[in-house]
Amino acid sequence: MTEVLKIDGLSAGYGPLRVIHDLDLIIHPGERVGIVGLNGHGKTTLFYAIAGLTGWLWLKSSDVTLIPSSPALRRSGRRH
Repeated sequence: MTEVLKIDGLSAGYGPLRVIHDLDLIIHPGERVGIVGLNGHGKTTLFYAIAGLTGWLWLKSSDVTLIPSSPALRRSGRRH
């Protein structure tokens, strides 16, 4: 089945602070997903990372911080 979103080994943060540690997530067409958690537990950082807006971003052990969003997605293995 094709994924709407697939994240493999995502780590993200700001400055020296790592907020997300090695996250894997797959969302398939038609699924509804909620991201819940306490304040300060990384929900906004996750969405910023998906959009390429965090301070730094790693996918599959590769630093993709300075790669624009579309090439970063292609590099991660996502097919358009």
